[in-house]
Amino acid sequence: MRGGPSGDIVCTHLCILRPKYQTTISMFNFLKKDPTSKLQKKYNALLEKAMNAQRSGDIKLYARLTAESEEIWKEIEKLKSI
Repeated sequence: MRGGPSGDIVCTHLCILRPKYQTTISMFNFLKKDPTSKLQKKYNALLEKAMNAQRSGDIKLYARLTAESEEIWKEIEKLKSI
């Protein structure tokens, strides 16, 4: 282990240990998929369907789709806070 330019500790396993935050940033994090991306696409699709339902006058469908999208948004927020 040796000190990096910003005071971080760089280990021989190609990761950065930040003592301030106690997190490890791996070199291969770019290979992991964002867990919220799939939910975000579903959320956007539901909002678009809800908008089209509202424009066509189907308020019950609009309300149901909006409620579903709000539940997905709560899941996204929960995943982002982890």
